[in-house]
Amino acid sequence: MPADVSVTVITRCDVNSVVYPFVLHELCSLKLTDHSFGRYIQCIHQKLYHITAVEYEEFVSIVLSARTAFQLTPEGNAQFKEWLASLRKSKTCKKDLWTQLNAALQTNGK
Repeated sequence: MPADVSVTVITRCDVNSVVYPFVLHELCSLKLTDHSFGRYIQCIHQKLYHITAVEYEEFVSIVLSARTAFQLTPEGNAQFKEWLASLRKSKTCKKDLWTQLNAALQTNGK
């Protein structure tokens, strides 16, 4: 089942089982956020396959912005750290890129 369809199905089930609107809003927000994070991670990993040294600065900037978005949810910080660990282990993440990314994360308050 495609990700978009599964989010829709899960959301419909939640709509039918939740009585309080604010709880429903929170459930939908969390599901959409998780879905967005997953898509973002896929996109960044795809970008790594085609990145050049000239694009490192832009890539680092995107990751720093993403960290801010991840921190908006309760589990976001842990998800971001897990993703960084997987990024570092990735064969497509070159040493120079990781060094630049790590320095930026340290400078901008990890």
